[in-house]
Amino acid sequence: MYTSYSNLQRKQLSKQVYTDTQSTYLLVYAPGRHKALETALQNQLHRKFRLVTALEGELTPDVAGVLLVSEDVECIPTALTYFAAALREGADLAVCDASFGFDGSTALYLSTRHLPGSSCAMVSRALLDKVRAAARGRDSVTELLRLSHAMAQHGCCIPQALLHFRRELCAEDVFSAKGRRALILSHELTMTGAPIVLTSAVPVLRSMGFEVVVLGPADDGSLPLFLDAASAPRAVRIRFWKAACLLSACCLCLLLVKNRHNYHVTQLAIHAGTAAADDTALLPADGPDTVYLWDSMSMALYMTEHYMMEGKLPSTAFVRQNLAWGEWNTSGQPFYQVLLADLDLENPMQCLLTRPHTYLVVKSEFAPHLQTWLQEHYTPTATLQQTTTVNVYAYGDTPIWQAVEE
Repeated sequence: MYTSYSNLQRKQLSKQVYTDTQSTYLLVYAPGRHKALETALQNQLHRKFRLVTALEGELTPDVAGVLLVSEDVECIPTALTYFAAALREGADLAVCDASFGFDGSTALYLSTRHLPGSSCAMVSRALLDKVRAAARGRDSVTELLRLSHAMAQHGCCIPQALLHFRRELCAEDVFSAKGRRALILSHELTMTGAPIVLTSAVPVLRSMGFEVVVLGPADDGSLPLFLDAASAPRAVRIRFWKAACLLSACCLCLLLVKNRHNYHVTQLAIHAGTAAADDTALLPADGPDTVYLWDSMSMALYMTEHYMMEGKLPSTAFVRQNLAWGEWNTSGQPFYQVLLADLDLENPMQCLLTRPHTYLVVKSEFAPHLQTWLQEHYTPTATLQQTTTVNVYAYGDTPIWQAVEE
């Protein structure tokens, strides 16, 4: 069974601590299809529960809570233990993180202040009695879930992926049925510039009444910041936003003072575009059709030294003859496609083998990987041969390669 869990679930299971909740009696109410759920419940560490398809006649006085399940779902062995512990700690509604997809590769993390209309939630007995009264005797599980989310006073989110839905994530999993919605997209969730700036937007959007969802490829460090920003009370969020603005202003002032005597970041922004550089002698060129394909970081550092630090823009010739291969924010742009067609360079990597005067600028440690890629995709005899070097800011001498077929 352990091998059938998602990577996130296996990682969390290895760190979970067992809690004795056997004195808490639970019902699992799943009136619809529940074959996968029934199988998963056989492995629960919390054993004091019953799976029922109707509530009438099942709500004995010793029932402390009911897990409402509106669709078939798999759960890990500690699921009921965590739900029972949440009830014992005073929660009247408890939801949890979940994984989605056949292999569970998509993870949904919830914040305490954002509990959407989940298709699976633990409800305390007291709240369930109120909800059933409001539902006027109808025990529709979807209606009970909707009313539970609306009437809960002490909802909580369990920060564990206890559930696995073998389907793709949909809007209903992350947004409630009504309300203002905001979606934040980030190409990464690391402790770098863009994600850190985006965390500041979360409390502002939340204070304006938006439900906020952050979509990113993986948790690489900044996810807890997003969850904390979404969970903070409104007064704390506003103070946090003011403090962030003040801190940013102080950092900008320090940057201005530190760089007042040299061309650096602030002065680059002021002077960029005032003049074009005379860069005809920067790189050796066989002719006007010579093209250098750079990895994006090397090209950024090279242009920083030769252009930005001098407050200048590259010449048209340099832009045409030096391209960043695979750069995500340019490769799909129409102007870039037109430039490639004009240079007879529709497939830049293949042109390393087929187009004369086409070179690759990349650090030595990356060259073997690119050579293997050329061999696998174009010709098994392709090799990269170093022709010369170019000095790249912070990197030093960086090789220039030419692809040949042996």
